[in-house]
Amino acid sequence: MVRPWLGLWLCLQLPGFCTNLLLSQTPGHIIAQTNSTTEILCLTKKEHTGVYWYRWSQGRQHFEFLVFFNPLGNAMYGANISQEKFSVRGMNSHQSCSLHISWLHASDNGTYYCSISQSSELILGSGTRLGV
Repeated sequence: MVRPWLGLWLCLQLPGFCTNLLLSQTPGHIIAQTNSTTEILCLTKKEHTGVYWYRWSQGRQHFEFLVFFNPLGNAMYGANISQEKFSVRGMNSHQSCSLHISWLHASDNGTYYCSISQSSELILGSGTRLGV
């Protein structure tokens, strides 16, 4: 049985554990103003069935699933995730996916991760730390 949460936990506990040349995420840090909008880009270098986006909240000490975006352009959102606040776009023949976050507030602070799953292996981006 695949346990993606274990992989996410290991990535937080062991620096460098998730460094992967198959998936890159930019920028590494964002400082934004309240009520502004920001974008995080995830570039994939391997075939995949879709891109997952998660948020790690240091204050709440947990991962929150935000959205899954498949190569057909369909998005599935996590429980209580606003589609108006979080939106995703795919570009460049399914090799990039961007997460857009609108109406930023302090509650959006955290580290955002893109991820792909391939052959029951979880590949995680390097993370983007957002501060509002």
